[in-house]
Amino acid sequence: MIEKKTPLISVIMPVYNGERFLRQAIDSILNQTLNDFELIIINDGSTDSTEDIILSYQDKRIRYIKNETNLRLIKTLNKGLGLANGQFVSRMDADDVAHPLLFEKQIEAFNRDKSIDIVNISTYELCEDGTKYRKSLRVLNYPSNTLKYVEIFENQITHPGIMVKADKIKLYKYKDDGSVVNFEDVDLWIRMLCDGCKCVTLEDRLLFYRINNSSITRTVGAKRNMLRTKYLSQLLDDNFGIKVSERVLYYLYGDVQDGVCKPYELLKMIKGLEKTMGGNASVVKQFRNWFHLRMIVVSLQIIKNHTPTSKIIALSFLFTHCIYVFEKPFLVYIKMKLKNKWLPYESFNAW
Repeated sequence: MIEKKTPLISVIMPVYNGERFLRQAIDSILNQTLNDFELIIINDGSTDSTEDIILSYQDKRIRYIKNETNLRLIKTLNKGLGLANGQFVSRMDADDVAHPLLFEKQIEAFNRDKSIDIVNISTYELCEDGTKYRKSLRVLNYPSNTLKYVEIFENQITHPGIMVKADKIKLYKYKDDGSVVNFEDVDLWIRMLCDGCKCVTLEDRLLFYRINNSSITRTVGAKRNMLRTKYLSQLLDDNFGIKVSERVLYYLYGDVQDGVCKPYELLKMIKGLEKTMGGNASVVKQFRNWFHLRMIVVSLQIIKNHTPTSKIIALSFLFTHCIYVFEKPFLVYIKMKLKNKWLPYESFNAW
């Protein structure tokens, strides 16, 4: 009897009513230059032609799993982890497009440094209908000891396309207690990083991340911010002994609750976190740079989009951080932002 070879990589692709872009996502995985993988596609109770599309493939690397009822994302992801046989686990969404070298580049990173637990990637953004793209400005290449602080407030790890050592991600899993709905990935990375797991970010842009601008997505985003501020308030208290109200944390996500939030409240929180950084000047500087940049960007968004009372509060924050406008990180960000135009997808030839 011939023993079945264990794959190097297990790719988990959850899908729910994904007929529109599913074939493009599957093809981008099957066309990887490194082909030692299993693709676990979990149909989470779809009611469209998702199943027909999956069954049309005859590739032996595909493992098709069907949930008889809609289990939702977190349970489906954990189910995928339980089924994964590979040494590494990759996550892929059913509407994104992977670079053919994605797996090859990530495995090269793991081979260069055996202490790495997570290989993050840089991405392009793809508009919903797939006609235009641009560079994503969200992900910055922080070292792990800085990233764990930044990740608490702003996600820097791209969930689709991520690759993680299987034993590590199976140890932590996705939290399924209702407290991290719609930011289960952020919670996972925070827990892993705070426990000392090492993450590296590749500068290569290895995925088209599709941006969904539907009203449903915006509603989910608002609910997610409400849950996340509650979660962060508890996290800062439990892990760092820092007490900060949810109302103050809302400002980091471009909102002003009850029209009250003073600059010193956030500065006090940041200084409290800096005290936990063990006197590491490099980490402190990188974290401060991120914080000042975040405050300027968020304040400008609030001035543009919110009520007169909120604008006054945002102006006070902007004044507090205005000296940073002349620092290199902010100038680099503005330059990238101005140059980062949407381009026709059909003109893309970088791959």
